[in-house]
Amino acid sequence: MSLFRVEENCCAIARADRVAFIVDAQAYFEAFARSAERALRSILILAWDFDSRTPLWVDPDGRPGSTLGDFLNRLAEKRSDLRIRVLDWDYPMIYGTDRDYPPILYLVISG
Repeated sequence: MSLFRVEENCCAIARADRVAFIVDAQAYFEAFARSAERALRSILILAWDFDSRTPLWVDPDGRPGSTLGDFLNRLAEKRSDLRIRVLDWDYPMIYGTDRDYPPILYLVISG
């Protein structure tokens, strides 16, 4: 018996030929960047505490490489047919001093 029911709580049920569990951030961001570059139609990032300033890698000398935001922006500019969506968690503003502004605030600040 499965928890998943097609058209009730999911759109399809499929089996994967392989699966991997990624534990550390370096392996995670490397896998994300490789997958994002190979995406055919869309990238959906959800249930993630998204900060566009997060470095995707650190150089051997300890300097941060490209940030997540810069990487996604370059990918969007290079591949206009690729849809990139980010569903960002809401958080209490008291924690907001070390995070990106919510997108709605960008409109207020820059508008």
